Amino acid sequence: MKYDNHNIDFTIEIKKNIKHTYISIHREKGIVIKGHNISLDRAKQLILSKAEWIIKKSEDAKKRQEQIDMVKQSNLANNYAVRFLGVNYQLDFVNTNLSKATLNFTGDKFVVKINNEIKIKNEIIELLVDNFYREASINHIMPLINYYSSIMKLYPKEIKFRKVKKRWGSCSHDDKISLNLNICQLNQEQASYIIIHELAHIKEKNHSKNFWLLIEKYLPDYKRLHKEILSFVF
Repeated sequence: MKYDNHNIDFTIEIKKNIKHTYISIHREKGIVIKGHNISLDRAKQLILSKAEWIIKKSEDAKKRQEQIDMVKQSNLANNYAVRFLGVNYQLDFVNTNLSKATLNFTGDKFVVKINNEIKIKNEIIELLVDNFYREASINHIMPLINYYSSIMKLYPKEIKFRKVKKRWGSCSHDDKISLNLNICQLNQEQASYIIIHELAHIKEKNHSKNFWLLIEKYLPDYKRLHKEILSFVF
């Protein structure tokens, strides 16, 4: 509904266990009217009676969120680091007039060239890092896959790198392996464990005793690495 050139959208939540009617403003839900038994007409009347308060509170909430976003961006250069092959590297930021941001690895640090006027730095940097990992997966992870595939004599039909949040890797029933892009964050031992684990699934589909014996054959210290992988947060 409209009030003084402002659009006020709201939802009604029926709550049988409350006696009175309440208006609340949530970041996710927006404006919510809660009551025991409230009609749409009654809700509109309530909105009109509290319209100025609702508009002010909504604008205040929007300003607070903008301030939070600004603080996050101002702290970005001090707090953001990239983990690569087991090492955390700090990001150095360089202001540029170019519209396209870039990321370069010098061997001891990452350098991001980005226009300071860009407001969505977090999203852009995340995309730059993902693209870096995609290239690094070809240069650093594929040689490990080829090496262990050769000595284990287990050959996947396909290998893909994808960005996922919960799984390091998977091997399908038809021997296609998918690896998390974040494998580029791991040191060589840890990455080797992930690779051997998925290659072993070509022969042993389940986590049976034979499966773990196969892993142990090529990685005797696999239990330690398994624990390290489980505790890794990304």
